[in-house]
Amino acid sequence: MDVDEEINAVKSSVLKNWKLLNGTQPDDSQMEYMNLVKNWHGFGSSMFNVTTKDPTLPKQLCIGVSYNDVSIYRRQDSRPLASFAYEHILQFGAPQANTYRIVVEGRDPITFETELVVEIAKLMKAYINEIVKTAKRQSMLLRDSLTVDAPPSPTDILSPMSPMSPVSPTSPIDSPPLSQL
Repeated sequence: MDVDEEINAVKSSVLKNWKLLNGTQPDDSQMEYMNLVKNWHGFGSSMFNVTTKDPTLPKQLCIGVSYNDVSIYRRQDSRPLASFAYEHILQFGAPQANTYRIVVEGRDPITFETELVVEIAKLMKAYINEIVKTAKRQSMLLRDSLTVDAPPSPTDILSPMSPMSPVSPTSPIDSPPLSQL
């Protein structure tokens, strides 16, 4: 399908779906729209136009940076060519001005040309920092919940009056002196 056919198909689909909403209140239409777009993979992503010389990718691309991952899109396409979760991104940054590089586990580095290098790097760093903070909080909550729910220790079980209660080395022993035995 060429570009003109694809554009006509999209227009036709939009018109068909618009007619289905005839008589719908504006607030309801907005809710329908939000329900539709929030299912798009790139929902919530910041999109950056970039170019690449990578022969395996189209020259004109968009990078979508979100809380969950970094995705590569053809410009004007809603389906990602590739998505990389942050735990698989080994390195990212600008080896030189207007060049952005992402090194992903199990793949050759991907290099992009853009004037938005600093913005992309700051956003990725902010998301990674937030992911780390969230993981630490969850780990601490888990640890605290395990501590609260942990079974009592043997010293907690034994009462002070118990014949088996532990005796501290500095406490006097309530037994007669050996000379009286």
